[in-house]
Amino acid sequence: MKEWRKMEDGECGRRGGYFECANIGDDVLALIYKMVSVGLCPPLSGQVGVDCMVRPPQEGDESYALWKQETDATHAALAARTKLMSERLNALPGVSCVDSPGALYLYPRLSIPDKAAEAARAAGKQPDEFYALQLLDETGICVVAGVGVEEYVGSLERFHLGFMERVRFKQDEVQPSHLERVDNQFPEIWKASIKQYEADTKNNLTHASRGLSDIASADELLKAIDDKQKNFVEYRKRGAKIKGALKSVLDIVGPLASAAGDGVALVFPPGKVIFVAVKLLVDATHNVKSHYDAIIDIFEQMQSFLLRCHLYLSHGGNISDDLRQKLGKILAHLLSVIGLVTKEMKKGQLRHFIHGVFTKNSAIQDALARLDYLTKEESQVVQAATYQEMKHASRAMDQIGKKLDKVYENIKLDACYSWLAATSDPWINQNAAQGKLSESSTGQWFLQDQRFMEWKDQRQSSIWLYGKPGGGKTVLCSTIIKMLQDHTKSKTSCALAFFYFDFKDSAKPNFLHMLKSLLRQLCSQSLEASTVLKQLHADHDNGARQPGRQDLQTALGDMLMHFDDVYIVLDALDECHGDDRNQCLLPFLEVVMKLISKSAWRQRSLMQSILETD
Repeated sequence: MKEWRKMEDGECGRRGGYFECANIGDDVLALIYKMVSVGLCPPLSGQVGVDCMVRPPQEGDESYALWKQETDATHAALAARTKLMSERLNALPGVSCVDSPGALYLYPRLSIPDKAAEAARAAGKQPDEFYALQLLDETGICVVAGVGVEEYVGSLERFHLGFMERVRFKQDEVQPSHLERVDNQFPEIWKASIKQYEADTKNNLTHASRGLSDIASADELLKAIDDKQKNFVEYRKRGAKIKGALKSVLDIVGPLASAAGDGVALVFPPGKVIFVAVKLLVDATHNVKSHYDAIIDIFEQMQSFLLRCHLYLSHGGNISDDLRQKLGKILAHLLSVIGLVTKEMKKGQLRHFIHGVFTKNSAIQDALARLDYLTKEESQVVQAATYQEMKHASRAMDQIGKKLDKVYENIKLDACYSWLAATSDPWINQNAAQGKLSESSTGQWFLQDQRFMEWKDQRQSSIWLYGKPGGGKTVLCSTIIKMLQDHTKSKTSCALAFFYFDFKDSAKPNFLHMLKSLLRQLCSQSLEASTVLKQLHADHDNGARQPGRQDLQTALGDMLMHFDDVYIVLDALDECHGDDRNQCLLPFLEVVMKLISKSAWRQRSLMQSILETD
């Protein structure tokens, strides 16, 4: 059994420790002592530290005061730093951090937006790892992603932050950089890029741009370059190739700058700055062959990288915020590359240029490699954005497909309705009867009758109203229908269908018309019920043949099975045509009564006629 003890002091600079051994053989212990003895070289600071940890000076000892002072100062410094960092981190949007006084590391938790998580997955990285790399690229601040710390494996939204005393001088750099990630950081990146370019090249972009204020296109810039360079022999030998290499990049810069800087107010628009920088780069060649060759080679490489961006932009894809930030970084780095090449030309460092190789100049190679990486990274974001757009497009197409299916089904249903050729709308009779009401309370006595209330609430029941001619039965029937209409609206899987036989209407007394009208009404109240009518239509050669009485009765029975409750109201049975009433209607009603009594149909039927006839 081994038990470890260790001590740490300051900022991970001094470390020391010891371990105790128990139940280990003497021969093994002897070897351990030999190994330890080899490393002994008193007085090592680590050994002194371990001694102070194991046997600290006691109050009254000569060294106690100094030991106490140094120990308290170390602990206070560590506590102050963790407090400072935790406060700063907690002030950042989307970051929370627990203070850990005396610790050397903090573990802030990030609330990573969905878009950032999607971009991370597109890049093949965990969200916290992706964030840590982006933070390093854009601010120079190095943190360790939570996935890189064993204790936080699987906790993707944490990162591991070590710090030293100089963090006091970096604290103001942390917050703005992080906040820029929350909003649009391109303006600040672009300003920093311009500042770096001017420092490297000693060129003043403001002054240089004045002479190119009228330049609005790549062709105009190339003409201005050609007018100045055509007097040089080396340029004339390579003029066409130089302009071709420059144009291939400049043509991409326009849409790239527009996409990256869209809606951003900048003193120096990206496209204009790149144009000016290219002009100043060519001016720095001074008729040196290797300089022209270097420009051709560099711009051909840059064109191959930037083409990845152009292929996406040329198709008019939507520019996400994340992609816009990536394009901005690409533009900023493009300016840096041009500035670096200009600087080296002015120093005469490119005179030994060989095609594709910058002798003793890894900075340019590294810069081009970085541009390659950024454009690949942009491509990954594009792939993620494209995938999202495809998902949105797919969902939109699904919605369109569903709407088209609905339109098609409605067309089929309209064809079924027309095929039924049902009688005129029964609501005409309903509204006419309601118009005869002298008072709104007419018929309420019947609605409150115990027998009617039992019929309304009890499934598989029937009621027959009869009376003398002109007794107001149709008006009462319309009152019942109006009440049932309101009643069925408040219930699910509940339907109402009614029919008025009317000897004044030559079409209304027909029994087949009653069946067709009931089918049409029920069909309009349920998608499932409509399938019965569509099938009936299909079974009759898609409407080429009319259905018979038995077909209609069977379809009505099938349709009723799709509802939990159905109210059917038939008015003026006595006004049905004599032959139809005796041969069709009354036998049908007898069958209905039997089915209801056997609970085969879940419906309630209310019929009205004069007593003498029925």
